[in-house]
Amino acid sequence: MASSGIDLKWEWPAGRTIETGVLVLVERVRPAPKGLFGMRASPSMADALPDAMDVTVVVDEQSGVHAGRTVKVRLPGVEAQKLVPGGRAALGLIESGRVCACVQAAPAATIEELRRWISGWKCPD
Repeated sequence: MASSGIDLKWEWPAGRTIETGVLVLVERVRPAPKGLFGMRASPSMADALPDAMDVTVVVDEQSGVHAGRTVKVRLPGVEAQKLVPGGRAALGLIESGRVCACVQAAPAATIEELRRWISGWKCPD
């Protein structure tokens, strides 16, 4: 059973090297709330993301960072559209696992094959 949840922040990679890739099971992908009068979706807000989506995942128990934990992250729509509830994916983490900077849907494979895949995974350019 997954332990307590945590929230990650999204930042574009901006040339930074991904420190850790984690294999996750996607639980939920939903449009992010826009707040009163849509204020959170305004491009003038410093942390506004285009077509923001709230994504909930469970990190694979054999991943080093956040192993077995439920993680929530708000992603830009273009990144979230890669994910399907019930599917597996890779998240590229930076800043000691506090920031997600890359997302990729995992290939169709067994969990053992996916654990081998994530060990050599790099964020796509």
